[in-house]
Amino acid sequence: MKPHNLSLAAIGLAMLLNACDNDDELALRPAVAEFSTETFAFSENDGVKEIVITLSKSTSTAGTLAVGVTSDVLDQFNISPAPQGGRIELSVAQGTSQVSLQITPVNNEALDGLKKLTFTLLEASRGLQLGVKSNLQARCADDESRSQVAFTLQKTSLLESVSTGSVVTLSLSHGVPGDGDLTLFFANSAAVYGKDFVTEPAATDGRTLKLAVPNGATEVSFIVQALNDALFNDNRDIQFEIQSVSPVLEKGALDVHTLTIKDDELAGRSKSYSTRAGNGWASKREVHYSLNGQIERVTWQNATPGQLAGEYVYAYDDAGLIESVQLSPVTILRYVRENGRIVKSEEYDNGELDAYTVYGYDQAGNIGEMNKYDRIKDGSFAFSLQFVFLYYTDGNLYKKMVYSPVASGDPVWISTQTYEDYIDRVNPFPIEIIHGQPVQNKLPLTFREERTEGDSYKYSFSYDYYPDGRPASRTATGHGISETTDYEYF
Repeated sequence: MKPHNLSLAAIGLAMLLNACDNDDELALRPAVAEFSTETFAFSENDGVKEIVITLSKSTSTAGTLAVGVTSDVLDQFNISPAPQGGRIELSVAQGTSQVSLQITPVNNEALDGLKKLTFTLLEASRGLQLGVKSNLQARCADDESRSQVAFTLQKTSLLESVSTGSVVTLSLSHGVPGDGDLTLFFANSAAVYGKDFVTEPAATDGRTLKLAVPNGATEVSFIVQALNDALFNDNRDIQFEIQSVSPVLEKGALDVHTLTIKDDELAGRSKSYSTRAGNGWASKREVHYSLNGQIERVTWQNATPGQLAGEYVYAYDDAGLIESVQLSPVTILRYVRENGRIVKSEEYDNGELDAYTVYGYDQAGNIGEMNKYDRIKDGSFAFSLQFVFLYYTDGNLYKKMVYSPVASGDPVWISTQTYEDYIDRVNPFPIEIIHGQPVQNKLPLTFREERTEGDSYKYSFSYDYYPDGRPASRTATGHGISETTDYEYF
């Protein structure tokens, strides 16, 4: 039995000695150094970040690790310990199980995108060994974003005679992350650069404007200067559109701005009137002026309730006197003068005389009579209607009487229209018997119509006014109707 016990003791002693040998061998093995991760993401505004290198065991002696760092933008980071020639020396104290380096991105205000760095474990001193994870890819995200640029207002206007011009402003969503620029494109055949307007800064080709946008800017602007002339140019719209932007910018929602140059010669002139009533009835007339200030054409629309539209186009002689009115594509009205007065108008249809009207004047120079003749089947002309006009002493129309001629005897009365009251305010759209010769320069307050059937209808007018005294709208009531007319001015 004893030999057997000694054998067990010997075996135990051998195992103990072997374990001591393993511990000694383990103690002599180097500590394996590796990055704790192979990728590392952070942001420009994160502040100090730590990159950790882990050791497989606590070090038995002090040592060093050499770490290489490469990047195209290394100057955008502060690294501690500082690299020398792309090499960082890290001290490893005895008894430690990890070591680290610190990296701090430079938080600038530039839009410079993603920055990349590569860290590599290069060398290890005695007692240390490089592991498998010896490379680390670091990615630093830019905290700036592109600034959205958009026009502050959708529409503005500029009176032609204002010498200081108009400032057009574009707003930025936040301070621009770096110097940039934008290009505006503009075009309008009715408003010509260098003739109707200029810009500051100047356009390069009459259609393109380039604006510098400095770093940190929150808005940018340019000036539109109208070039004043003595012409009746009508209002002219110019559309400025953001065409392109540099990388620090991007287009916002409002990328088009309309600036209206308002003509100072036309300012205050009558532009249009619109009338509306029940049952879908409506009408509109709009006046268009030529460059010398004469009425060039009048566009019209009627809803009765069917839709109709057209225009009257006016022509003048060399002296500026009315010569003709194009009533439709096939119908033209020509005026005949004698001794400086229009005594006759002739209406042509497809070039053939279809009707004519003869005018007579009263002692005050007003049109007192108008006799209309229409072509009949045999090609001759028959007297069809007679109009007689009476006036107040100030030249405003008092009565308009309509008669139908008969074969023998006096013409038969058909109807009478009477304006009994006027208010002493300028009528923006007076009644005209002949174009350019108004017969109602003041605003009427009442209107009465009488007919042969014995019917009599009276209407009353009431007005609303703009602060400058011009009528803004008129409401007509009477005989079961109510209609409203709105006036518009340049």
